[in-house]
Amino acid sequence: MMSTSEGGESSATVVSGSSNSTAEFKPASEIVPTRDRDYYYNDGDCILRVQDTLFKLHRFMLTRHSLYFRQKLVELDKKTDESTGENDQQDNPITTPAQGTSDEHPIRISAKADAFRTLCWALYAMPDDIRAQDERARVDFDKLMLLCRISKTYRFSSLWNWSSSVLRSHWERPKLLQELSLYHLKELHLFSSQYLIGSVREIEKEWLSRVPAFLTSSQDLSSALRWADKIGGKLKAHTYHKVLDGMGKLTIGGGEGKQGIDDMFDISRDGTRDDVMADLPREQAQRSYKGLWGLLSLGQQLRTVPHLEQGPECSKRPHSTTCLAQWRYLWKENPKVREPRTIDPAAIIAEALERYEDDERETLEHANCYELMGDELRAIEEKFKSKLPQYFE
Repeated sequence: MMSTSEGGESSATVVSGSSNSTAEFKPASEIVPTRDRDYYYNDGDCILRVQDTLFKLHRFMLTRHSLYFRQKLVELDKKTDESTGENDQQDNPITTPAQGTSDEHPIRISAKADAFRTLCWALYAMPDDIRAQDERARVDFDKLMLLCRISKTYRFSSLWNWSSSVLRSHWERPKLLQELSLYHLKELHLFSSQYLIGSVREIEKEWLSRVPAFLTSSQDLSSALRWADKIGGKLKAHTYHKVLDGMGKLTIGGGEGKQGIDDMFDISRDGTRDDVMADLPREQAQRSYKGLWGLLSLGQQLRTVPHLEQGPECSKRPHSTTCLAQWRYLWKENPKVREPRTIDPAAIIAEALERYEDDERETLEHANCYELMGDELRAIEEKFKSKLPQYFE
């Protein structure tokens, strides 16, 4: 008995008459592509299939702007001529239609339909559509980024140059990053990393400035950390670091009463943020605790004063009495600040550098030791920055 489902679903042939009936399943028929409502021109002469959508464009529009399509269409023409010649020699009246000449024989393009539609928009855009992209109130960043990607892939050099220059002109405007939605900020970061348009550093700086806003919702916080995990590297580490700092995890003694290091593992003094951290996925919570423990340990070590080598021009006695005293001063806690006390390595190093730069070098008997202190501080800062991603692996 033959059973055929409606709507183009898979069909099955069932063999009966046996206790072990079997069914032979056939794959569903191929989805019939539909014509694009905007870019299927009746007077077009080149039909392309992109996913399940047919586009009928003017061949000269493709070959004029794209090296890829110039080569592709020449290659297809050559194959068609060779096939026609062989059929003529064999007196074969049946010929296969050339690709791109009918809906049944389109040129297949491996792209997303919405991206290719954006490419068509750029090819056929009216002057007002083009001018709109220069205006801050009318620009469509999603469309321009899509256009940049697909024009780069299919070698539409003029469209790539135009769209990338428009994007660059917008991103160089003051305060644009602050005005972007979180979604567009993420998209811009990915795009800038791939195509080197815009400043990735400035984008990451803006991202980190928004981290405190994520702390009011476990869902927002988890989403932010998930994106940071995906990006990885320094941005991931700085995001987790910013979260811990924003939750008060890198300070001691803030709020009412005193808080010791053990108390810090109660997540936060703020009950709302307690819940936020508690609701994080296990992997994110574990990564946060691992990083927190590493930062607290390093912070305590820095407060005990790192080792300083003696300068070649400094004798033992002045070095031990004057130079090391100055070195210890750079690392000690500010006596004017009682609460909260920071044990964030980044803050401790920044404080030490600030004191170093504010000090008069004449206070030391030997300038050589002063230079050594600066070199050592900068080396510690660089090492901390390079090692920070390892705290949140």
